[in-house]
Amino acid sequence: VTSDLFNCPNVFMAIQDDITAIARNDTGGPLSIAERGREVWASETGVTLADNETIEQYAQRRLDEEQQTQVRASYARRYVPGILPGDYVRLHYPEQGLQGDYMVDVQNIELTHEARTSEEVTA
Repeated sequence: VTSDLFNCPNVFMAIQDDITAIARNDTGGPLSIAERGREVWASETGVTLADNETIEQYAQRRLDEEQQTQVRASYARRYVPGILPGDYVRLHYPEQGLQGDYMVDVQNIELTHEARTSEEVTA
């Protein structure tokens, strides 16, 4: 099980016409500026605000969305007909931190009697 934290921004800049807002993660979590020891920027221009949303709220919302890390897992299982790449599977392995719905990205099936199947999934 792996998580991609490297490319997640901890600073987000939103630009709408001549107005700019910057949201920063100074919370102390694993993606914060202090914890990583550097700033990783993302920006968006020509943003469209939701009803009653300020550009500052938009920047914070987008930073939160960009910091949703993707979990990738690899495992082997017995062959189940009908499960193909692009399908969703529900995993329940709490000891490995895998619980919920995951999309099958890669699937390899051994052409043997047991048809052992290895998969990579993301959530």
